[in-house]
Amino acid sequence: MSTSSGDDRHTPTGDPLISEAERAREERGGGVDTARAADLLDIRRIIGGLLGVYGVILLIAGITDSQAEIDRAAGINVNLWTGIALLVVAALFIAWALARPLSSELEKAER
Repeated sequence: MSTSSGDDRHTPTGDPLISEAERAREERGGGVDTARAADLLDIRRIIGGLLGVYGVILLIAGITDSQAEIDRAAGINVNLWTGIALLVVAALFIAWALARPLSSELEKAER
């Protein structure tokens, strides 16, 4: 294992690219990556996305339902209304996550 500089020996792998990335992260303050990761992995966004996907699937199923299927459900297009409800809830979750990002909540907690 050869290294190009003495600083590379501080990393477990001795890889100069890893050392360079660590130095860049230290220069930026390191908080940017943590805040971005917190926002991307916010459970409200994940739940909103999943509910949105299921809502779109049920909305399409509700639009394409035959009259026989609607009659079997007491004349109510259950897929259509459930899809609409899921899309509304998904929009609320996404709006909540965008209105109050997790990164700003973490910054407030650190103070």
